[in-house]
Amino acid sequence: ELPALLSTGQTLTIGSNDALRRIVLPQYSSGGNTPAVSIQGNGELNVVSLNALERVSNIRISGSANLSTLELPALATANDLYLDGLSALRAIPDMPNLATLGGTLTLRDNFSLASLSGFSALMRVGRRSVIRTNNSLRECEVQAFVDRVGQGCDCRDNNGRGDCPP
Repeated sequence: ELPALLSTGQTLTIGSNDALRRIVLPQYSSGGNTPAVSIQGNGELNVVSLNALERVSNIRISGSANLSTLELPALATANDLYLDGLSALRAIPDMPNLATLGGTLTLRDNFSLASLSGFSALMRVGRRSVIRTNNSLRECEVQAFVDRVGQGCDCRDNNGRGDCPP
């Protein structure tokens, strides 16, 4: 935990730390510009909390199979959002201020992901969505999401069971 870290001024990169379990940066923000956040290959990581992050060019969180808690409640502006290989993540976190992604949304190989409800405010994805191989995510929920946000989607192998509400 780094409770006083406000900004890095450039890309925040945290990677290949096998013993790291929590990333809690309660005051971290973009510092006026929009750097990227890259959190990759932290095998034991189970919490990422970036509660003050409002603007960022890209967020890439991948290769952290134990990540079950992801917090991005203030996020309002992003170009690309990439969540991959987060096997323990069950739902997209609530992002009530994120109405538009300027670029690409990628949700891939998140085997426990069963809900996109955290994207309730998201109305547009600028380039495309890639939503695939999320074994607990229902295809009908993916299709409803894509119908709402527009653009093309590489959507396949989302094999969750159950009916979607009307």
